[in-house]
Amino acid sequence: MIDMSFVIGAIIALLIGLLIHKVWPAVKAFIPGSALFFINWFAEIVVKAVESELGGKDGEAKREEAFKRINEAMQPLIIFMEKFGYTISAERIYEAIQAAWIKLDLAEIQAGVKIKPPDEHKAIE
Repeated sequence: MIDMSFVIGAIIALLIGLLIHKVWPAVKAFIPGSALFFINWFAEIVVKAVESELGGKDGEAKREEAFKRINEAMQPLIIFMEKFGYTISAERIYEAIQAAWIKLDLAEIQAGVKIKPPDEHKAIE
């Protein structure tokens, strides 16, 4: 009896290589969008954690803490993205933090946990 496992394994490896070669451009195009989704998702988690830990402290101190935590945790993702020629700027991370904080504030106001601050941008009559 002839052992065909090597031949079958080689054929499977060849098919996987061909599939990766054909599908890789689509995967590479998907990477930036998925990275931005991950940044926004992770920013929401970190903002909630910082808010629960630091509570009533100054908003700027909480933002600085969230920014520091996200930068430390996302360092592997930033390095991975740079391998493909994409950069994740500090401004983008800060924007994700700001958006997460606004979303958290609106959820707290809607739930009645937080009082709506007076509108600072009202037109003076």
